[in-house]
Amino acid sequence: MHTLLTEKHDQGERMTTTSRESLVARVALGIAVGSLMVAGVASPAHAATTSRTASCSIGGFTGYMRVTFDAPNFFSTTVRRVEYRINKGTNSGGNNADVSWLDYGVAPTLEATTTTAIQDNAWHTLRETDYGRGSGGIGTLMIFDKSGASDPRCSPQF
Repeated sequence: MHTLLTEKHDQGERMTTTSRESLVARVALGIAVGSLMVAGVASPAHAATTSRTASCSIGGFTGYMRVTFDAPNFFSTTVRRVEYRINKGTNSGGNNADVSWLDYGVAPTLEATTTTAIQDNAWHTLRETDYGRGSGGIGTLMIFDKSGASDPRCSPQF
């Protein structure tokens, strides 16, 4: 440990050349280390994201599930968003379709479900909270809302 040396003169105390150089060196080192730490925090490496889409069709309905995740590996990654899209074709029906996403790569199994899925052929968010997953499978189920008849169902496969 360095000791700060001072000399007393008529004009007050002042540091000696040796102690001044030591202090300057320590301050410079502190600034350099601090800059590296701030640089590491200010610009973290973000993984690129990509998405996969799966679909299924039955009875004139087509359902899509899209998952956005950190590249390059879907089976061991961070999931960013899960979305669905339902095209009801010429079928009549409301917006009470059921959509389920089951991720078995998480313990316990992560489930995102809605019973009021909109059937307007536009993308809708089912889950938008990031989560990490391992190497388990994915389960999906779509039960379409069809007026005056039994509701057809299918499962998009990833």
